[in-house]
Amino acid sequence: MVIAIFSESFTPIINGVSISIETFAKHLQELGCKLYFFAPRFPGYKDKNSSVFRFPSFRFPHHPEYPIPIPFSPRIFEAFSSLKVDIVHPQTPFLLGWTAKYLARRNGAALVTTYHTFYEEYSHYAYPIPSFLIKPFLRKLSKDFCNLCDAVVVPSKPAEQLLRSYGVYRPIEVIPTGLELDSWYREENPAFPRFSLGIPPDASILTYVGRLAVEKNVQILLSSFRKLLEKIPNVYLLFVGSGPQEEELKGLAEELGVSDKCRFLGFVDREKVRECLSASDIFLFPSKTETQGLVMAEALAMGVPVITADSFGARETIRDGLDGFILPVEPDAFANAAEELLRNREKLNKMREAALKGAKRFSAKESARKLLALYERVIEKNKTR
Repeated sequence: MVIAIFSESFTPIINGVSISIETFAKHLQELGCKLYFFAPRFPGYKDKNSSVFRFPSFRFPHHPEYPIPIPFSPRIFEAFSSLKVDIVHPQTPFLLGWTAKYLARRNGAALVTTYHTFYEEYSHYAYPIPSFLIKPFLRKLSKDFCNLCDAVVVPSKPAEQLLRSYGVYRPIEVIPTGLELDSWYREENPAFPRFSLGIPPDASILTYVGRLAVEKNVQILLSSFRKLLEKIPNVYLLFVGSGPQEEELKGLAEELGVSDKCRFLGFVDREKVRECLSASDIFLFPSKTETQGLVMAEALAMGVPVITADSFGARETIRDGLDGFILPVEPDAFANAAEELLRNREKLNKMREAALKGAKRFSAKESARKLLALYERVIEKNKTR
């Protein structure tokens, strides 16, 4: 089977979408599929293999980390036609999604899309267009694009319900992004992050991993952390990731008087993320915009209980009260839950065990098999259409 993946988020960008693509691609290739990737050109980055096709791109000054594709290239269109693609799989309803749809229909390939993101919650990035105008547009765009596809993949059941509420009537398959469970877990490395960041051996560590941006509600963690430190002083908070709110959050940490107990690591590679999680007592995740929240599953796979906001992804990933807590996005709620676990090590250890067992639900191999089965069904229907 020959599969063409289209995405605006792709290597070297690291986020939930690019990780999902990489994870599925690895296991689909192991199942005998041939994959090609279509993405924007990323200035200064060179791909290591010939299976990646890059569209010309430009960058907005305020968001240079996400190149915007110019979705027209006679060279790429001609090359696509020679690949004899069976499945075109856009990971986006935006520019490259519509390019993928055009190429699929022109070349007689089946079209499957994955709906990764609750786009309405990112409407502030369309500034100066006001949210009350952009949100209806994003809902309609999502509905119209999904209804043009042969099938839609979503990472969670609530994401399916969201699309149905928009008016999507095409077949929807729930297939979460999986984890490399056989190799994900690792023991704590004393050198990093503790020693390298000046964290005492007996201190507790709380960790957030993700983009530092308004839609992730990260500022709530600092207010919550200040309340926690009043009761348990020997605690440190790691922020693993970067984003447009990073400097603002550092300033807020200074203002709240907690900067000496906070560590902003910026962007780190996946191996360092695992090392941070391995040293953590609790994982904090206040975002309400996740359709899956893969990083929560990653924390569970490291045996780290999760305190998270009530979101689509949280309800599918965290078993409330067993391997974490699903709470309102309020500083008191997060602080009280963290205090409860740090004071009750027996309960914390039970949650650790439950997290490790529960993470077995997220098998990358099994998710890839489900996706391949969907491809086969869609191709068969496409032949008879």
